[in-house]
Amino acid sequence: MGTSNQSFPDCYSRYLATTLGRDKLLRLVQYASQVCSWFLRIQGLDPAGCNRIKAHMSLMRKVLRLGKTVDFWFAALDATKRAGTTGWAVPWFASMAKSLALMCYCTLDAATLPEAMGFPVRKHTKKLQKQATGFWCLAIICSLLVRVHTLYTSPKVQKELATEQEAKKSETEQVKRSVSPFERANESEEIEKELTY
Repeated sequence: MGTSNQSFPDCYSRYLATTLGRDKLLRLVQYASQVCSWFLRIQGLDPAGCNRIKAHMSLMRKVLRLGKTVDFWFAALDATKRAGTTGWAVPWFASMAKSLALMCYCTLDAATLPEAMGFPVRKHTKKLQKQATGFWCLAIICSLLVRVHTLYTSPKVQKELATEQEAKKSETEQVKRSVSPFERANESEEIEKELTY
């Protein structure tokens, strides 16, 4: 965690000073409480305490996500600016679609916040949450597309592919050179026939 001259408490406090660090810590507690709730249910015990912790962590993460819509909007604009720099259209289109999907996800997720905070339930809250989950899944698919493209276009992978192609090319050349004596005799006979005619 950081350089060797930094202490663990210093790195930890810097990590928690960021919204992303707090979100990851809350996610860890939320998922751990979900696992504990499942384990207690299997044992026949009451998982109400773990469910409360999970609900509170989920609410805190919703509040921390407020305002992230603007970040994803600017990320989508940045992806459109980089559109002409890449030769292939899929990566920039996928990164732009990912940013727009996350923007829609955060917007719809923020719309469900009042109900999560205990305000009167609206009719369309479940529908909004379902649509938000759909945009989140779309963002994951687009992110996977970008990662796969980055993996296959990285210089290291390109170098490995080039060496494999060179090896295959040299193998085919060696096969062409290593012709059997019988084939050589046939070739010489054909050449003699062509010369006689």
